Amino acid sequence: MGFSEDGRYFAFKTYGLQRGSGLPYVNVYVVDLVRDAWVEGTPIRARLGEAAMAEVEAAPFAALEDKRAEAMQAAAPILHELRIRRPATVLFAAGIGQAHLDRDVTEIVIPNPDDPTRDPWGQMTLALTSISRPSTLEYCDDPRGFRLEQLSADAAPLVLHEDQRVPASRGCAQAYRLDAVVAAGYPSTETPLVALISVWQQGFEGLARDVIALPVPVAQSHFVRPMAAP
Repeated sequence: MGFSEDGRYFAFKTYGLQRGSGLPYVNVYVVDLVRDAWVEGTPIRARLGEAAMAEVEAAPFAALEDKRAEAMQAAAPILHELRIRRPATVLFAAGIGQAHLDRDVTEIVIPNPDDPTRDPWGQMTLALTSISRPSTLEYCDDPRGFRLEQLSADAAPLVLHEDQRVPASRGCAQAYRLDAVVAAGYPSTETPLVALISVWQQGFEGLARDVIALPVPVAQSHFVRPMAAP
């Protein structure tokens, strides 16, 4: 969905048909990147319960479309107030076809702003590690948390996030993958990037996927050129 004009807030949504039941779900998240926290009043969720099963089975994607419209209507005042209208620039993306690779380390390239087909202007290295952590859920035998680090050849890793326990909102989390890294326009030291991390959690029929967003700071050392942007 994108960023606020000043790059402080980032909004995204997840939606689909639940595995097993086939019922539609929609989540709209708005993150304050300075506080690394959800904006008050979010996430906004729209669901259909089992009472609507016959309706959903007859037209599942129409039901999903209705729930998406409902969630976006509920989110509209917040998106308007925070001026969420700045498109996200995708620096890195991995589809579900790469989920089996379990990359420990990912290079994020900062492209040449004038010609992205030429040598990049910089890069950073992110390391995502799955770690065993306690959970409040009784039914989860081996809950997994994660650690996200920014690596450097000249300094100790910068820990951007490390779970001490797995929050109940992630369910019985089993695995994590770095799905994407996005920026508010061209990367600069003034606004953080956002790492979108998929959470694979145990469901009724196999693993189900959710997504969380984390801010990633940009330092001048990540640029080869002396200036962050023209």
